[in-house]
This record gives sequence, C-alpha cells and structure tokens, in this order.
Amino acid sequence: MKGFTLEELGEKAGICCKYIGEIERGLKNPTVAVLQKIATALDIHAGILLSSFSAQEKDLDRLASINRILHGRDNETLDKINKILEIVFKDKF
Repeated sequence: MKGFTLEELGEKAGICCKYIGEIERGLKNPTVAVLQKIATALDIHAGILLSSFSAQEKDLDRLASINRILHGRDNETLDKINKILEIVFKDKF
C-alpha cells in the first residue's frame, strides 16, 4: 500500500514481518489489535484493511483465472501481453 517492504512494515508496526506475510497471503487471520497496528503503521484507517481482506478472495480468483490463461504461453507471447498491459495501465506504473 505504501511501498514498505514486509520488514519495514513489521518494524514500524511492531509485528514480525513473517506474520505480516502470512496475513497478506491469507494464511493467518489477524486480531483487531494487529490490524490496528498495521493500519497505524500505514497511516490509514483500519477499515481500509478490512475491506481489502474481504476483497482478497475475489482478487485471488481473478489472479488464478489470469494465471490459467497465461500458463504454458511462450516467452514471446508473454512479452507481447506484458506490453499490452503496460499500455492499457500506463497510468498505474
């Protein structure tokens, strides 16, 4: 969200970076207190994190779908797809 590494965010929030990574990957469910520490470290409202977690499953489904489409494509095709995405989302890079 803010460009922190897991280590930087962990240090700033006072939480083990490994634990933050597990939360990010959906392997751990943080307590409200942990979410508040992360939100404070990111200088955002904790509600933003909660909405992010609820959307995470949909995001993972989308990513899995994209991965299935791209799986097995040759490097030349993947390079072309990458260029197209950079053009379409040029304002996001």
